[in-house]
Amino acid sequence: MAGRHARSWPGSPTTACHSQSTESLRRSPPIPRNGTTRAVRCIANSWPSARDQPIESWTDVEGQPLETRLADIAVAIVVHGERVCRSSAQHHREWVIKRKADIAEEQRRKEEERRRLERERLERLEKAQIARLLAQAKALRDAQDIRAYVAAVRDVQAALDSPLTETELQHWSDWALSQADRVDPVLNGSFKTVQSDD
Repeated sequence: MAGRHARSWPGSPTTACHSQSTESLRRSPPIPRNGTTRAVRCIANSWPSARDQPIESWTDVEGQPLETRLADIAVAIVVHGERVCRSSAQHHREWVIKRKADIAEEQRRKEEERRRLERERLERLEKAQIARLLAQAKALRDAQDIRAYVAAVRDVQAALDSPLTETELQHWSDWALSQADRVDPVLNGSFKTVQSDD
């Protein structure tokens, strides 16, 4: 098995099995082989949480050369592969949960921002409508003042030292009253637009 790697399962992290010569992996006194002890160590080398973590090590021991333990080695590799696959699935599940939470939080933030902007828009709209309403109320008072002014002039016209002629008075009155009608929000219909979104 020297210098060879075990195959990985589809969709799972890689479990690697290395054969090497080492004195550090002994479990019991090895069989001397020209000063070299054969050893096998299996590790998971794909996921950070499992990377470089030995799952099992085997060495030649008295009465049990590696050749007699191949079944144990194979079983250990499979078991560890399943463990790594479960770890991978758990990691992915946690990532999915976190991703969904992040997306939900982003959607919540966007919805909160949308509502805030809508509140601000409605506040601006209401302020504009109130300002328009007050302006129209003032315009109505101005129109009424103009009409009252014209009526007052007509009442005192005859008593003036230098009164206007009837033609002059009529001309002036017509002009003044036309200005009152022009600014009157009731007559010009502008009161109908006080609640518009413009």
